[in-house]
Amino acid sequence: MFSAIVLLLVLPFYSILSLMQSGVLGVYSSVAKIQYAWFAMIFFVLIFLGSNPAAAPYVVASKLFTICYFFYFVILIPTFSLKMLFDFEKTSI
Repeated sequence: MFSAIVLLLVLPFYSILSLMQSGVLGVYSSVAKIQYAWFAMIFFVLIFLGSNPAAAPYVVASKLFTICYFFYFVILIPTFSLKMLFDFEKTSI
């Protein structure tokens, strides 16, 4: 739980939002759509798993989707943010 709170505190420092506003990663780009759909799916699956009793298949699935949830914020967003930033610098020169 502590890591989820820290993650939300660090999230504004990612440059993905500034890239979306500058037009490098547009709101309607296919990468942004796939990322949003993946995050929404993980979010709703975690809500479903959290409402179920702590039985064997639900606990294992919740651990797996929790790893995917943190992977999205810790690995995926910074990676695409840096990739789009470097691609933008190459095309703007």
